[in-house]
Amino acid sequence: DGEVEFRSPLDVGSEDTLLASEMAARPVLVPAWFQNGTSSKAPAAVTHSPTADLGASVATSALEQYKIRLHLSCYPLSVGQRTQDWFAARRFTLTGSSASTFISHAKKVQDAQVAVRVSEARWRSNSTQDKAKHDADAATASASAVVDKAFEFALKCWFDNSRRSSRAMLAGHRNEPQVTSAIKQRDYVLAWTEMGVMSYLHDPALSVSPDGGGVLVDAVAQRQLVQRVMDAIVSGTQLSMVEGLHASVADITPDDHTPLDIVNTYGMLERLYVTGEIKTVVAPKSVCEARTRHRQGVALAKTLEANTSSWLYDTVTSTFRCTFGDDLFNTVVPASHRSQLAHAIIVTGMDGVLYTV
Repeated sequence: DGEVEFRSPLDVGSEDTLLASEMAARPVLVPAWFQNGTSSKAPAAVTHSPTADLGASVATSALEQYKIRLHLSCYPLSVGQRTQDWFAARRFTLTGSSASTFISHAKKVQDAQVAVRVSEARWRSNSTQDKAKHDADAATASASAVVDKAFEFALKCWFDNSRRSSRAMLAGHRNEPQVTSAIKQRDYVLAWTEMGVMSYLHDPALSVSPDGGGVLVDAVAQRQLVQRVMDAIVSGTQLSMVEGLHASVADITPDDHTPLDIVNTYGMLERLYVTGEIKTVVAPKSVCEARTRHRQGVALAKTLEANTSSWLYDTVTSTFRCTFGDDLFNTVVPASHRSQLAHAIIVTGMDGVLYTV
């Protein structure tokens, strides 16, 4: 029951060459998996002036609503990214890129500690004291090594300034502004903003540095409503009679605004508040894998759509819509990125993620 972004659906590339300017062409919208499939509704009333620039007005109001939602779950530690304060703010916190590794190390530490307790118990109760003592000592040494490795990772993650960005990382940094610009141009994106490091209100040890965030609407429902508005204008029907528009639309003159601006301002479309994650693939193998995931995702979506009334893949916007953990999500989102998307939703408290590859 939900729509798909972790910036939100997965953009995995096309059959054509994946150019940097085309990387935002196929996003995947992923709604929050821990909120029982619910998402925010559009406001019940509209306060825009009939003579206002509706496009700019709805973007401004949607952005303000987004900031309110965001501040209910986290607060900013830095404004931009890859600045001195951004690097400093990422220290001593678990960000999306490091959280899964930290969790892996923590599990290994926990398992090692259990092994030590088991070995010591056997040593105390076993008649073959020498072997049991040797096993206990070995388990203790192994646990110590695991803990040391975990601390070593933390130190490198937070303080190792000698690490250089890889070619893929540099390509991703250069590509993000182009992808962000493309995202902002999409009709179903009501508002989009860049973000820095955001700290989790409920646990400062958790933070996230998303590639932006904003407010989206259902792309298919939006197009259908735009078409009904265009038909009403052509036939001379009052816009207040169009299904899906707020009654206050009667206050405007249709000729003064585009059908899209009318829909985005007065349309009773469900809104999805999302954070963004952009992934740039560079290596030929990664590009091939991304294209394969896209083809498999399209085929699976078409199969699943036969048994549901909602869309899962929109051919016009090349967008997938899936729920965290379902078959379509696991098909289009690689396993290495899934925990990062979940981490972003937990920290920001958003409805989902616009995930673009």
